[in-house]
Amino acid sequence: MFVRLLAFLALTLIVVGTGRSEDLAGTLSVEQCVEVALREHPALHAADADVKAAQFRVAQAQSPLLPRADARYSPSRRQRTLSALIEGPSTDVTSKENTFTYQAGSFAINQLLFDFGKTYHGWRAALADVESVQAERERTAQTVILGVKRWYYGLIAARRLLEVAQESQARANQHLDAARSRYRAELAPRYDVTRQEVQVANAELAALTARKNLALARESLRNAMGLAGAIAFEPDDRELEYVRVEIDETAAVNRAGTQRAELRSLDALKRAQAQRIEALLRNYLPSLAGHADYGFTGESASDEGWSVGALVRLSIFDGGLTPAEIGQARAQLLAVEAEEKRVGQQVGLEVRDSLLNLRRGRESLDVSAKGVEAAREGMAIAESRYRNGIGSVLELTDSEVALSAARGNYVRLLADYHVALAELEYAMGGRLARGDAGHDGP
Repeated sequence: MFVRLLAFLALTLIVVGTGRSEDLAGTLSVEQCVEVALREHPALHAADADVKAAQFRVAQAQSPLLPRADARYSPSRRQRTLSALIEGPSTDVTSKENTFTYQAGSFAINQLLFDFGKTYHGWRAALADVESVQAERERTAQTVILGVKRWYYGLIAARRLLEVAQESQARANQHLDAARSRYRAELAPRYDVTRQEVQVANAELAALTARKNLALARESLRNAMGLAGAIAFEPDDRELEYVRVEIDETAAVNRAGTQRAELRSLDALKRAQAQRIEALLRNYLPSLAGHADYGFTGESASDEGWSVGALVRLSIFDGGLTPAEIGQARAQLLAVEAEEKRVGQQVGLEVRDSLLNLRRGRESLDVSAKGVEAAREGMAIAESRYRNGIGSVLELTDSEVALSAARGNYVRLLADYHVALAELEYAMGGRLARGDAGHDGP
């Protein structure tokens, strides 16, 4: 009992006390966040428990191959019968001398000797079930990793978008000051001031929204990592640098066909179901078991005996249960095979879709980078024209909005590109071999 208590406490410390969100401080890379999530996420704790349960089912399936021993002992106080007392020295039935302890006990051993492989196939089915559950556990881990990466990059993007909004707000305030100066010098109408006041208000609202999105991204990352408390660390901004990745579509699809956890799980389920069918077919065949037992009864346990023998069991008629079970198992095997084909097609579609998203992300980033440069140049021209009195406030505000939108689009596209990389890794069922880093973008 004490050993079990220690084991329970150790398991509790492993599951609950491996790390706390408040202990994570400073700057963490995406891989460090993934490591924490793989250690802390409740979904993985549940998956580990499922694997452990499947392993115990292997022991259950193997148990008929081992001997079984049973012991029984039953003492009882009894009173002698009147016919036995007649010949005795006393005729007082209720006397203590006329009561005795009656003992009965037995010990038996039973061992399965041969069942034409029925237990063996059941054991092999349980082993295949463990492989399937382990693959499902890996699938859960891959889903957790994808969620962590998605919100890790989302948090960096939200932080950059807040910086863009704050810079836009500061720029709008500078333009408002310039409009007021020109209005006081009677070089610009009152409309320029009111127009810039609207622009400042819009910039403030955009900054408020960016702060809210940053807080939401932080909470989403905490939830993706499986942490209970608020996170105190910051993501590494360098993780969002542009990294160009090229991968062949055929190679990606083939790799997914061998690495995706869903396909490996279904393959194991298919093998398990085939083993169950083989085990059910053995119900038509006899089984042979051996047994030995020893027993004793009586006041002094003197009445004893033993026996050794063998038992042959053969099911002659079971009401059609065995054929029905075999038919059900074969139908389930067909269902698993069909599901394996469906998932294989779905995996191929996911890989190709991820590759298309990655290709579109690369092209979009190139176009967006050019758009940011053009918007910056337009902003500089509009400011110069307005200071020299040859440009209107509409040009100024339009260029300001265009620059903020272009920079924000680039940040979002950069985050989407990294998420597309993570989704491609998930679709392929494994890590990518990334190429050399390209430009960081504007």
